[in-house]
Amino acid sequence: MLRLEKEEDKLSDQISHARKRLDDIVRLKSGLTGYGDTARRRADRLQISQWLEDIATEARTRHIVR
Repeated sequence: MLRLEKEEDKLSDQISHARKRLDDIVRLKSGLTGYGDTARRRADRLQISQWLEDIATEARTRHIVR
């Protein structure tokens, strides 16, 4: 009987450790997803800024040529 209790305690500890690791992985995945979303938005803003700068440069160039 004592042997079974020890085995049960060991398995319970392993399950608890596995759950903690899974929770850590889920939090890490969530953080990485959030970081990726933020990086994509930042890249989109930079592309928009570059596009607007290109339009302004083109408009100045056309104005100077005329």
